[in-house]
Amino acid sequence: MPRLKALFLRLLLVAVFAAVSPFALAQNSAPKLAGLIVDKKNNSLHLVTFTEAGYTVQKTFHTTLGLAAGDKEKEGDKKTPEGIYFFEELKRPPRLLKKFGNLALTMNFPNPWDRFMGKSGSGIWLHATDEPKRLDKDFDSLGCVVVRNEEIEELLPRLTYRTSPVLVFDDFEKRKELLKPERLAALVAFVKGWAHNWSEKNMENYIHSYHAGFSSNGKDRKQWRAYKGQLNQQYASISVKLTHLFVFAHPKYDVAIFKQVYESRLKNGKVAKRTEGVKILYLANEDGAPKILSEEFRDTQL
Repeated sequence: MPRLKALFLRLLLVAVFAAVSPFALAQNSAPKLAGLIVDKKNNSLHLVTFTEAGYTVQKTFHTTLGLAAGDKEKEGDKKTPEGIYFFEELKRPPRLLKKFGNLALTMNFPNPWDRFMGKSGSGIWLHATDEPKRLDKDFDSLGCVVVRNEEIEELLPRLTYRTSPVLVFDDFEKRKELLKPERLAALVAFVKGWAHNWSEKNMENYIHSYHAGFSSNGKDRKQWRAYKGQLNQQYASISVKLTHLFVFAHPKYDVAIFKQVYESRLKNGKVAKRTEGVKILYLANEDGAPKILSEEFRDTQL
């Protein structure tokens, strides 16, 4: 009898696992990243889950935005910037003034694209408020994105500062075609091609991925080429592996974020350098194709 019972349990387990489709398993194991989409036209803030192929809206909140209409251009213009940003720092009382409510997440405005465009300003945050009636208004901030205390507390556990993106659109319903899978797939292919050329030390194809206005770590495109060319001569081999690759599209520019493992070896086979962290690429259109305007490496996890 115990043998029959054990056999029955084994058969039951087999049946249960067989009922789970390979597609469902793949979906559950696919990399995901929580982020926000802000629609300035209707004052909506969408909590979304991004995958490598698109996004899903989880919940929508009303948000109060900058007092002045349009995209932020300079310090003090009271406009909410439009683009793709990342949360940099978490602030809570007593490091946070009472008027900002329970907490605030700072955003990286101006980012490399903004600086390239000559924009100025600072202090653009997602924050709450100690005056709930402010949320009855659509426009009542100096450029920040404002939600209620209970809402920002709900959002916080889902977000990761330094990697969770905030996409701010003038009119998301009009622009969301940009986030279609085929559009994102083209950006993914570009990033993978860039990494392949880097690993192969194919300097001509590698540098062709960079924008004429490129700037990163104090180097312009010409200096970057010289720097990378020197490393190609110094190392016998270079390996660049990308995982958890996410791309975000916007009318102004695009962004890719991914986990990067870099390793270079000397001619004697010894490892010269190995780094593991998060890379962010800011992509601007040039001659009808995406090009790398700037890149950032962050010693964090994705």
